[in-house]
Amino acid sequence: MKVEAVVTGRVVQRGDQLIISSELIDARTNRNLWGDQYDRKVSDALAVQQDITGAIASRLREQLSGNEAKSQVARGGTSDPEAYQLYLKGRYQWQKRTQDSLEKAKNYFNQAIEKDPNYAQAYLGLADYYIVVSDYSPVPVAESSPKASAAAQKALALDDTSSQAHAVLAGSAQNLWKWDEAEREYRRALELDPTNGTAHQWYGIFLSYRAK
Repeated sequence: MKVEAVVTGRVVQRGDQLIISSELIDARTNRNLWGDQYDRKVSDALAVQQDITGAIASRLREQLSGNEAKSQVARGGTSDPEAYQLYLKGRYQWQKRTQDSLEKAKNYFNQAIEKDPNYAQAYLGLADYYIVVSDYSPVPVAESSPKASAAAQKALALDDTSSQAHAVLAGSAQNLWKWDEAEREYRRALELDPTNGTAHQWYGIFLSYRAK
């Protein structure tokens, strides 16, 4: 993967308890840079996430200051555990890529937004739903693309650093044959996050279309 460090982890749920173990491994030497275990309630999942990211950021402070780390972790997220759980369920269903699972994903994302109207990641999940739904359901692209764009714009209004939101805007523009707008959004997505694999994949497909 050509990365300097890898985060590994294991999550076990027993009733309303979560047992989470996580390690930060030096990819070059396989040396353990940090590791810890957390025994928390399911409702504390957000706090555990923040604890883990904070601990890892402190180990990488040569590249990322503590204030920057807190800002990046907090941006686009939520402080509502229920909204977070709904978002995770939405992502799980979205990854299945079936007509039924995508419908469930949309419902979960909408529920997360109802719980926290300022949850940028939930709007992004909804945008991702609309950008792919026409490939798996009888939903016209002319109907889904504007909705994908609207959800992505809402996500960006809450978190203007979202690379994936720009990728969705690019995909929406591409679906509507707005080539210049699509290319501009793809480039912005990759400028914000050069490691965004989805943006690279979609941009590659876009360029293959333009070359025909």
